Amino acid sequence: MISPIETKRLVLRPLEPQDACDFHGLETDPAVKNFLNGASKHDVDYYKQWIAKGGSENSTILAITLRIDGRFIGRCGFTKNWHCDGPELDIVLKKDCWNSGYGQEVGEALIKLGFDEFKYDTIFGVADFKHVRSIKLCKRLGMAQRQDFALRKEGRPVVVYEIRRPSAK
Repeated sequence: MISPIETKRLVLRPLEPQDACDFHGLETDPAVKNFLNGASKHDVDYYKQWIAKGGSENSTILAITLRIDGRFIGRCGFTKNWHCDGPELDIVLKKDCWNSGYGQEVGEALIKLGFDEFKYDTIFGVADFKHVRSIKLCKRLGMAQRQDFALRKEGRPVVVYEIRRPSAK
C-alpha cells in the first residue's frame, strides 16, 4: 500500500470507504468525464465495492484531498493503457478545482513517486487532442510529445506524451 504523499496544498492517499460518494460524483459528472471515456453509469454501491477490493489490477488510484480540510477533490495515479508501453499518468479533478494549479502539483508528485518508488523508466501522459488543459499540463510537467495521435479504444484521437527517468534518457 502506498503511504500518503503530501504536497504544498494536497494529500494524495489511498482511497477509503468514505470516499465512495465523492468518487461516484466525480466519475458520473459529464463535464469532468467529457474528454475521458464519458460519465460512468455505475451507482455508489459499485464504487464502495470497487474501493473495498482495492480498485483495479490495471491501475494504482489515489484520492486527492486538500491538506487544509481533507476535502476530496479528485483522483490520481497510474493506469496501464493499451496504447502506451508503460504507466499512464491519471489525474482527474472535480470541476470546481480546475484552473487551480492542483493538476501540476499532483503530476509532479506522481512523477516523483513513479521514478523514485516504482522505478518506472518512462511515464506517459495521454490527452484527448481537443483537451487543451491536459495538453498544457503534460508540457508543464516536462513531458515531450511522443506521437501525434493514437486512438483510444472508443475511437477518440489522443496525443501521447512521455517523460523519462533522468538516468534512462
